[in-house]
Amino acid sequence: DGRVVEATTKGVVETNLAWFLFGKDYCAVSRPNFLTEEQKWLVADYCKRQIGKPYDFSINTSNIDKFYCSEIIYHAIKFVLGESPFKLKVVLGQETIAPSDFYNATK
Repeated sequence: DGRVVEATTKGVVETNLAWFLFGKDYCAVSRPNFLTEEQKWLVADYCKRQIGKPYDFSINTSNIDKFYCSEIIYHAIKFVLGESPFKLKVVLGQETIAPSDFYNATK
């Protein structure tokens, strides 16, 4: 419906797609082809239910009370599948997931 759920420094918010893209030089779209159509809707629903939660400045994937940008997608897919197809990386002592980790993922 032209809306994006994203985790920003203001927390998890829903944004108009045009506003989300405004001012960006590049945008990449990754399609989780390993999910069924129903699972994709469940991932979107999970993300929508996180609206209002704070931003995860500690970049801690073990806490689902707050989220950073790629973490919300990681947890949404993990919730729907029961496990994550993505490997977390340790950065500065924290298990993290970055947008490039989705791009480089294999299933």
